[in-house]
Amino acid sequence: SAEFPSRIPELLGLPALGTANYAEGVVIRPARNASLADGRRAIVKRKHPMFREFQAAGAAGLSAAELVFSMINRNRVAAVASKRTADETADPAVLAGLVLEDAMADAEAAVTARGDKFDAARMRALHSGAFDQALHTAISEFRA
Repeated sequence: SAEFPSRIPELLGLPALGTANYAEGVVIRPARNASLADGRRAIVKRKHPMFREFQAAGAAGLSAAELVFSMINRNRVAAVASKRTADETADPAVLAGLVLEDAMADAEAAVTARGDKFDAARMRALHSGAFDQALHTAISEFRA
């Protein structure tokens, strides 16, 4: 299970933050870069459910557009922002675009994994609606 308290404060010599300070998850990777036969990185990630950017349950019945919309949420905003500098995420419109691209990449992987075609051109046509939702989520994250 990926549900356990973070040990980071202890490792840094800081006081414990309490039992609600959960670790985001665990990443297991080889000591040297390695790839699977299909080109994906050889890596295993287990995330605590409260940090997931997307809940896979029910994804099979969603259209590609519904999948993108369902993947745009507060946890994804936090994950995307954590991989960028403060300058890169200062403008909510820029952050919203980054969040949308991240969600679309994951949606494409999920759609193709289930054997369906991901129509990127159609998704681009739907971009404005998805962008609006991403922007709203990004602003909410900044205000929280």
